[in-house]
Formats: sequence, C-alpha cells, structure tokens
Amino acid sequence: MTDPSPDPARLDTAGIQKRLSAFRDERDWARFHDPRSLTLALAAEVGELAEALAWTGDGDAAIPRDAAADELADIATYLLHLANALDVDLGAEVERKLVTTRERFAGLLPGTPSRAHGGAA
Repeated sequence: MTDPSPDPARLDTAGIQKRLSAFRDERDWARFHDPRSLTLALAAEVGELAEALAWTGDGDAAIPRDAAADELADIATYLLHLANALDVDLGAEVERKLVTTRERFAGLLPGTPSRAHGGAA
C-alpha cells in the first residue's frame, strides 16, 4: 500500500523551524544551540511532562490539558531547534518515516499488537 499524498493542512514544520531560527538569531542564542545542549534541554522538558504524569493512574488524564499542552509545546520547540542544529527537515523526515512504518506494518490487522507493543508480529 502506498502512502497517500501529504495532507496540505499538515503542520508546516519547515516554516516553524525558520521562525524559531529567526527568534534564536534575534537574541544571539545560536552559540547555545549546539546538538548536545539542545538534546539535554529536550530531555529535561520530556522529564517535566513525565514528572507531571508520574503519579497518575493507568489511563488517567490527571494532568490538566493546558499543562500538558504547554509541556508538549516546549518539547516540540526544542525538538525543532535540534532539527535546525542538525540541518534536518523534520516534517520531511516524519513523512518519510510514516511511509516506512506503513510498509513495515502493512500486514497487521487493526488492533493487532506489534512486537514493539508486546505482540508477536
């Protein structure tokens, strides 16, 4: 099965990456945006989200949506900054990965767990 054409309404990561670069450059922060520093900052933001979810029950949405959205925006921002630092068009890479993932799991029935999710695929 081939992947359908990209949705014209999909997130414009290239445009956001350009805006983030401009924001960074206006503040002369490029010297702080090396891959190591950005990866550590990204990990810290993921840790903040994990901490907020650490003591919730299974399936609970105990973290308020606004708090989750704020942490996810921080994570996305650092991820896009990291993509910039590594000269990666993240949107194109996600599209490419979607195609390979569709091919990899093409034979699975809906709801069938893959090995990645504890199944025997």
